[in-house]
Amino acid sequence: MIEVDLDQVLGGDERAVTAYVGAWFAARSRLLDHVAHECPGLELPPLTAETLDWEAMQAPFSFWVHLYRDRDGLALDLIARLRSILGHSLSPLRATQSPEEAEAGIAVDAQSARRFYRQVVSALQGQESMAARIAESFGLNKAELGRLFGVSRQAASDWLQDDIPSDRRAKASVVVSIADLLAHRLKPGRLPGVARRPAAVYGGLSMLDLITADRHEELLASVRASFDFAQIA
Repeated sequence: MIEVDLDQVLGGDERAVTAYVGAWFAARSRLLDHVAHECPGLELPPLTAETLDWEAMQAPFSFWVHLYRDRDGLALDLIARLRSILGHSLSPLRATQSPEEAEAGIAVDAQSARRFYRQVVSALQGQESMAARIAESFGLNKAELGRLFGVSRQAASDWLQDDIPSDRRAKASVVVSIADLLAHRLKPGRLPGVARRPAAVYGGLSMLDLITADRHEELLASVRASFDFAQIA
């Protein structure tokens, strides 16, 4: 699910739009990771992740959101768009409801729509919060993001809107560095699964476990060393 309030998102609340884009990023990462795990032989078209990210501009106005609203509608829209990208590899996603059963849509005037598009473009061009970058990279929902830093789900939700407070930014910067290193080396969509997988080199813990235990500096050094070794080998 993609947990957002579309009334706020489309009503011009910039913080809500930033949180929406972060949630879309995280859902896209989880979806591509699931596809990579379930269909290891499937080759995704180039720039699949980037293509799906830009679809965040159109998703709130989609058929699926008209049918199911917020969380379910956005998630179904994301899945439908990926299936469309894959073309002949998968059959189209079809609704179980009829248009007559759809909930009332959100009325959006042209000016509000343009403001929403500008805010989404700003976030997609890399101006999203550090919290959103971490959530997107590792495919985290709000509760998981909170656990990573030892705070509540509500605090993590606030971070997605206002960004991480100063007393947590040192750790957040290290986590972003880890994500950037891994994203550079791994295929698109692989990072969330790799970060969740227990590894013998970490004593049976996962990368996310190490970050949660405040061993992020140790993890960063390990990731850097592994890549340095790969280059030498």
